[in-house]
Amino acid sequence: MMAGRRLVMLAAALLAGVAIACSSGDDETSATPTASQTAAPTESRTTAPTVSQTATAAATPTASVPTSKTPPEPTVAEHVRYHDYPATTGIAGVDTVIASVAAGDAGALITAVVILGVPCTPNPQGVGSLPRCPDGAAAGTLLELVPMPLCEGYYADMQEVTERITTAMSEAPRLYAVSRAESQPLGQATEADYLVTFGFREEQPAGIFRVALMADGTITGFSLCGLGTLTPPGGDVVLGPR
Repeated sequence: MMAGRRLVMLAAALLAGVAIACSSGDDETSATPTASQTAAPTESRTTAPTVSQTATAAATPTASVPTSKTPPEPTVAEHVRYHDYPATTGIAGVDTVIASVAAGDAGALITAVVILGVPCTPNPQGVGSLPRCPDGAAAGTLLELVPMPLCEGYYADMQEVTERITTAMSEAPRLYAVSRAESQPLGQATEADYLVTFGFREEQPAGIFRVALMADGTITGFSLCGLGTLTPPGGDVVLGPR
């Protein structure tokens, strides 16, 4: 009887040990993660640009941004102001010339011309020099010419003077200034007491027409320069620019 109980107890103990062993095996199996259950954490890295990428980025041109530039100021022509006709200075000879020009009377101006005679030279030197002597004429021979610079020194005979003055009067010169003449008032050998300066246009270059005359009104020379720029006259000013 005792032997039977021992066998029963031994069997129960063996069964209990097997149960514990099986339970322990099941726990170990469930604790081991499978590859499909848990993914291995990946390492997060910042990928550095390759050499070729850096070179490409550096070689890519950037868009040029146009710079803002202020446009240049337009050139404004200088405006010329003239004296209205009738204009007087109180000097009879000068006022006669001004009145003749205001009327466009080329004949009155040509009639007032006096030929003083211009000495010639065998070897003219530069612009404005004395005229060359004709063949056979001695140096210093007086020639019947009128000082008439055309922007540069020049002498003209009366036929040419008549043609040029007639053309100038057709363009209606306007009075700019009157001054007392200095030595060689037209830049050439002539005598004069006054210079009367006229212009043709209201913007520079206004063109220049000058009359050189004596106090009695006789005209000793002219100056014409279609593209000349009017400037205040030298010498004592009788009637200045407006």
